[in-house]
Amino acid sequence: MDECKIKFSAADNDIAYSLYEQLTKYNVSCDEIDSGYTVSNFTGKECPVATEKTCRRGEKDGVVEATEVNEYALNNYQRYQKMIEGVLKREIPWVLDDLDPKTTFDEGVREKASLAIGRLKNILRKKKIKEGTEEFREKMALGLLYLVSVPIEKTKDLSLEAREVEDELKKAGLQEFAKYVRANGGFYVRPDVSHEHSALDAIKNDKGKCTEKSKILYAVMKMAGLDPVFVKVYEIDERVIRRAGAPQPTQLHVCIGLEIKGRLRLIDPSLGLSDARHTVFFPISLRQYLAADYSNMGSMNKRGDASIEAFTTAIKIDPMSSIAYFNRGSSWARKQNLDKAISDYSESIRTNPTLLLPHIERGNAWMRKGNMDKAIADYSKAIAIKPHYAPDYFYRGLAYSAKGDLDKAIADFTEAINRIPGFVDAYYNRAMAWNKKGNALKAIADYSDAIKLDPGDDRAYYERGILWFRSGELDAAVSDLSQVIKLDPTNPYAYFLRSNAWFKKGDEAKADEDFRLAVRMGLKQDALPEHPVNLIKIR
Repeated sequence: MDECKIKFSAADNDIAYSLYEQLTKYNVSCDEIDSGYTVSNFTGKECPVATEKTCRRGEKDGVVEATEVNEYALNNYQRYQKMIEGVLKREIPWVLDDLDPKTTFDEGVREKASLAIGRLKNILRKKKIKEGTEEFREKMALGLLYLVSVPIEKTKDLSLEAREVEDELKKAGLQEFAKYVRANGGFYVRPDVSHEHSALDAIKNDKGKCTEKSKILYAVMKMAGLDPVFVKVYEIDERVIRRAGAPQPTQLHVCIGLEIKGRLRLIDPSLGLSDARHTVFFPISLRQYLAADYSNMGSMNKRGDASIEAFTTAIKIDPMSSIAYFNRGSSWARKQNLDKAISDYSESIRTNPTLLLPHIERGNAWMRKGNMDKAIADYSKAIAIKPHYAPDYFYRGLAYSAKGDLDKAIADFTEAINRIPGFVDAYYNRAMAWNKKGNALKAIADYSDAIKLDPGDDRAYYERGILWFRSGELDAAVSDLSQVIKLDPTNPYAYFLRSNAWFKKGDEAKADEDFRLAVRMGLKQDALPEHPVNLIKIR
């Protein structure tokens, strides 16, 4: 490249610009940086070949983009670790070297890993397995999975996942390595979802989750001379969905990939699988992984502004990070800034149209803004993505109900109930729709089902009490409203409605007592609330 053409400025992306300035001080040429960047082929349209999981964009096109700078620096993190950490003002999360000569903990971790790797290699050499072969790499990966994912306890106390890894290690003839790890300890960290830790901090604090375990395994595999990659998983291996503690299918999950025998083998330290068969997954570059790490940091942070800052950093590192856009949109929604939330949800959908939750949450934001047609359109797209997911139908039912299209609302609430028979809110809202249509019997039946499913929910008692009152079933009305008061003794409307029921039953003393209680709880006699019941004003 004769002239360095930079497509961004410090104002556009301060992280990339700072990295670019630092790289030029290392005499890195624009030709080197102009090596492209990785994109995930979510829809089959992002790459020239539809079946490719990933591909590269911008390679040797004569223009240096911010994303290329970030990708180049992180792909060469071992050379530029200090520079990158200086720009980010935090450690690279998957390394085991804190670069601080005053501390020795990291040296101990690396020495422990190095000794374990050396012992494993010697065991394989004794078995006449040649270093560098597919079999060697496969068994190295299995041994290192054991090193990272198995707690060093008695076999009978091991989890199901740990026992499976140990059994697989025995089948591979690596019992000697299992004994070594048991004698010298591994890098297992106890489950913790309260923070996003670096690999080194996870080991130091004995806390982590799927991302931390994958960071540790990545670092150890790199030390062993393997070529691991991080992998984002969108649909979890069906064999482990129901395991205690296993991620649910709708959760984003991270594991490690290693190319063996012509395919990407998924090694999952959280689930104890050396060959996980996750159904929807994408290998990601270190730049994409770092963006995901910042996004996780934002999700763990309880302060709104700090979360938004972390999500924004993730987007600067990876402008195609659909998860970061989604998470920032959710932060804006919590701050009641629906326009910014909708904008970020739209970016999340643009960067990955196959994700379910951005369509649902953008629909929720449109509904809060009163635009039911756009909300319905988003919920319908969510249903197209995951037709068997009950909440999609439930939310669309709410939008149809708010729009006054009660038949469609009832149909959607029914679909939600068919998919989740215990869906209390679907019963409750279908009852409200039946009530609006004037079908009190079906409304009462649905409120009754909601009460059976959740006897502690005062809403269904309250609404059913109103219907009993309207239909002249005063004893039933008093019973339901009494239950509301039992569950929420401060509800002025329940006292007021029960006072009406007592009055109609001819018990003026109880009616007066309930009315006084209603006023004491905040009901003003000269400003009675609007309600579907024809209220009786009593003295």
